[in-house]
Amino acid sequence: MAMTRIATVLLALSFGCAARAQVDPPPQGGVLVEVVGGEVVETVETPRGGAYQARWEMDSAAELSQSWWHWSGASSTFEQGIATIGGRSYEEWMQRTDKNQSLWWETIDPRIGFRIQTRMRVVQADCGGVGMWIHDGTRMVKVFFCEGEVGVGYPFRHMADVDTSQFRTYTIEGRADWIRILVDGEVVLEHRGPDTLSGAGTATLTFGNLGGAAGVGQWDWLSYDTRPELVDPGQSPQQLPSVVQVDPLPRF
Repeated sequence: MAMTRIATVLLALSFGCAARAQVDPPPQGGVLVEVVGGEVVETVETPRGGAYQARWEMDSAAELSQSWWHWSGASSTFEQGIATIGGRSYEEWMQRTDKNQSLWWETIDPRIGFRIQTRMRVVQADCGGVGMWIHDGTRMVKVFFCEGEVGVGYPFRHMADVDTSQFRTYTIEGRADWIRILVDGEVVLEHRGPDTLSGAGTATLTFGNLGGAAGVGQWDWLSYDTRPELVDPGQSPQQLPSVVQVDPLPRF
């Protein structure tokens, strides 16, 4: 495995797209780069120099703890680049507004959306344990990785049959009133409606065992992008990469 790193990249340089990527007013110092015809025509100072993507390898607890707050009721072990997280109780790695600074909370905007990706597998999991708690500033959803299925468990329940015992790349996308889950680049779940906005809870981005049930997962890496190019539900994605490639920059 590569050494643990947090990788960041400017939206303008990463995609070079013709669409405008400016939002008015900028949220939390948010989207402040405008791209027209692949050329940066206007830039304004952004948090962390305009970075919107970050990625973590699972090499050690010490390195992960530089960006994630650890709330332990079970165990997290790291071996050969794989984090084995969980047990009979909660075992959570969090980016919380009241615990640590993070790129997520400096740049997330529900009007623009997010893309979270991870490569992981379920070792053992009663549904409600291994998963992710995703808060975008206005709503919260819980995504669970269970034995034989993956999906949203809160604020509504919508699961899809997936062999979760093997390492797979999971992509979770959301914006406004919709949520989508892809497995190895294929859409397995897509839901849009007011029920996606009804979830409430601690303002945190969390992965691990959320404490609702016993379970253990193995995590290879995790990344997120708070300025993704998203395809609205009902449209056929032209390309939904299973891995976001970003250049390594100094840790923040």
